[in-house]
Amino acid sequence: MEVSRSARRGDLGSLLTDARIRAVVTDTAEQVAAYARTFAPVETGAFRESIRVEVNDRGGVKGDRVTASVVATTRHGAATEFGNSRTPRGHYALLRALGAVT
Repeated sequence: MEVSRSARRGDLGSLLTDARIRAVVTDTAEQVAAYARTFAPVETGAFRESIRVEVNDRGGVKGDRVTASVVATTRHGAATEFGNSRTPRGHYALLRALGAVT
């Protein structure tokens, strides 16, 4: 990726919100989500089907960069991912997916 003249002069803010950076961040998150769906348990399929990407154009601590999160939105998503008293062993689909892509 070619860095724009303004970014070379120290305007990091414009680089952090650049459309090309947004595309890379989004594409990487979509790859993580795809892997997570392959690692997800399929008892009912609800957890797997709830895995999605959320892109935020005002992310980061200062709200000055594009960020993306891969989330499972089912109400039992945390229990499926990490386990709980009824399911002591989590599946760690999201965590394993992150490791597969990075």
